[in-house]
Amino acid sequence: MIKRLYLLLFFTLLLVSSVVFAEPLERGSRIGQYSVIRLLGKGSMAEVYLVQAPDKKRYALKYFYPKSVDEALREQSIAKSLNSQDIVKMYDSGSSYIVMQYIEGDTINRVKKGSLTKKETLKAIDTLVQSIGYALSQGYIHTDLWPKNFFIDKKKQLKVIDLGSFELLPEDRSLGQYCVYVIALKNVIGDLIELGDFSSSEKQELLDAIDEVQQRSSDYELLVQNRAVIQAAIESIWTQIYTQTT
Repeated sequence: MIKRLYLLLFFTLLLVSSVVFAEPLERGSRIGQYSVIRLLGKGSMAEVYLVQAPDKKRYALKYFYPKSVDEALREQSIAKSLNSQDIVKMYDSGSSYIVMQYIEGDTINRVKKGSLTKKETLKAIDTLVQSIGYALSQGYIHTDLWPKNFFIDKKKQLKVIDLGSFELLPEDRSLGQYCVYVIALKNVIGDLIELGDFSSSEKQELLDAIDEVQQRSSDYELLVQNRAVIQAAIESIWTQIYTQTT
């Protein structure tokens, strides 16, 4: 009996690994009308490729594994619902892939600390809050608030890059969900602050301001929906830095 269980486990792992860890497509391979240039990244449900269209324009193509085609349809629906310049755009799709804008830059966790100006950092924080607030207004919540899901492009602007991280806003929003969500959002903001050329005292002032917003928020939507509350909380340092860098 134990031997059979081990054999079953072995063949299950073999099957999963053959799907998830399959060799990436070679340069020149075609997905629909798109020609593969190179692999950008891979996960448990899909691989993302840099591809070229017939008109020579380059895009990021997310190619879903056979077991994840339902996720492709879900992300296509999300992309059609969220129309914001701060959230990655979808330009085309097929039964097993979506074609998105290719953004040059890197995820927050890979950007060098101190490489953004104070003004750029505050703008990135504002964009983060604004994009999540916009998604909430459309009935979606970002459920994977980690630095790897937010991009700083070549212009030092923030972009939300993972459409799969959005889910329909649940009707029942408990205090526990609120606390976890706020903590995750604060952590991303904290990582952004580390990228800025701030002094230690300025960093602490910003973090204290975010704490103040959390304490004033009676509902977790307020933290991300009410942009005016957030901006009011950091108004003093915001104004100070903008006048210094303008």
